Amino acid sequence: MNISRDEAVLSLSRRVIDARTLIICDPYILNCKETETENYLTNLGTIFPPSLKSTLLIFDPNKFKAAMLSKLLEYFPDKNIKAQKCDDIHDRVWIINGNSAFTTGTSLNSIGYKLSFIQDLPVKDFNSFWDFLVDRVPEVVSYKVT
Repeated sequence: MNISRDEAVLSLSRRVIDARTLIICDPYILNCKETETENYLTNLGTIFPPSLKSTLLIFDPNKFKAAMLSKLLEYFPDKNIKAQKCDDIHDRVWIINGNSAFTTGTSLNSIGYKLSFIQDLPVKDFNSFWDFLVDRVPEVVSYKVT
């Protein structure tokens, strides 16, 4: 069963409700159509919980739009957003407090428009993915909450 975009955004917000740190690995996270930017920012505002203090966006540099990053930094000054290039990741993975993760079948900019899944990442897979990130994007370690 496919869910609407609003339902998908609500589902994401429930999953990150207690996040103090959030790492979003999504090749297209900084590649939103200009005509959809305002809606995209509004959706992120719904998803980001008040508790969120630091956010790392890991994106594909070939899919990067600098204007989108500028808008995010302007729109969410209290979320301490940083961005890091990495073109070695295809899947969309959201990591909460550096301790658990879930995957989304599609990027945030198209979630709810086509059938996709949001699923918890099994612990073994999370640990392997975390080790991969530490090797490729070493600053992820500062997003781990103990």
